[in-house]
Amino acid sequence: MTTVDPLFIQWPKQWLADPEIAQVLFFLDRFLNDIRARTGGDDDDISGLQGRILTAGTGLTGGGDLTADRTFNVVAGTGITASADAVATNDSEILHNSLSGYSADQHVAHTGVSIVAGTGLTGGGTIAGSVTLNAIAGTGITVNANDIQTNDSAIVHDNLSGFVADEHVLHAGVSITAGTGLTGGGNISTSSTLNVIGGNGIIANANDIEIDTSVVIDISGISTYAPTNVTPVRAFDADSTTLAEIADVLGTLISDLTLT
Repeated sequence: MTTVDPLFIQWPKQWLADPEIAQVLFFLDRFLNDIRARTGGDDDDISGLQGRILTAGTGLTGGGDLTADRTFNVVAGTGITASADAVATNDSEILHNSLSGYSADQHVAHTGVSIVAGTGLTGGGTIAGSVTLNAIAGTGITVNANDIQTNDSAIVHDNLSGFVADEHVLHAGVSITAGTGLTGGGNISTSSTLNVIGGNGIIANANDIEIDTSVVIDISGISTYAPTNVTPVRAFDADSTTLAEIADVLGTLISDLTLT
C-alpha cells in the first residue's frame, strides 16, 4: 500500500485560521489523499483515473470518462416524470385497466348496476348513490320504521287458510234439547244441565235413579211377569249409565207394568 503525504495540499493559512473552513478543508484533504493513494501516489499522472468510464445503467442516461464532469439523468417514460430534484408518477398517463391485478368484474359503472325492488318492496335505484328499500303495507300488515306487524283488525277470520265453516258456528244458535223423560238443556253459549224426570214409582236422585217402593203396584191379572228387555234387579251408575240405557229400562217398565 502506497503511503501518501497527509499534507496533500498546502492550504492558505488564513483559510485554516477559520475553524469551520479548516474542518471542510480537512475532509477535502482526506478525500484527495484517498484518490492519490488509489492512483498510485503519482500526482502528475492521473491518466489511469481519467480513463475510467462511468456508464449509465438501466433507466439512466449520461455518464462518460473522468476527463470531465459527468451527469446522469433518469429516463422518463410512460407514467413517469423526471425533474431536477424528483422522480414522480404521471397519473394521467397510467392506464387503470392495465394495472397489475386489475379485474374487470370488480370495476363496473355504478350507474349501470341497480338494486331492484322486488315483490312486496318499493324503492331501489342504481348504486351510484345510497339506495333505500321499503316494505309495502297491505291488508292485515302494518309497516313501521323498524319492524313489520300484523294488523289484526284488518284480517278477516273466515278468510284464513284452513277455515272450516262447520267448525265455527254461533253458540247461541246451537242447543241441547231435553227429550222424553228429561228436563233442562239450553244453547251452548253457556253451561247446560239435563235432569231425569221422576215419575210414579221412579225417584231421580243427584247420583242415581231408583224405584219408589212406596208406590203400590197392582199386578192382579198378571200370572207371570217376565221383563222383556231388562234385568229385574238393576242398579244404575249415574257416572257411566247412558241416557239411552235409562230410557230403554223405563220404556220396558212402563209397557210391562200397570201402575195404580
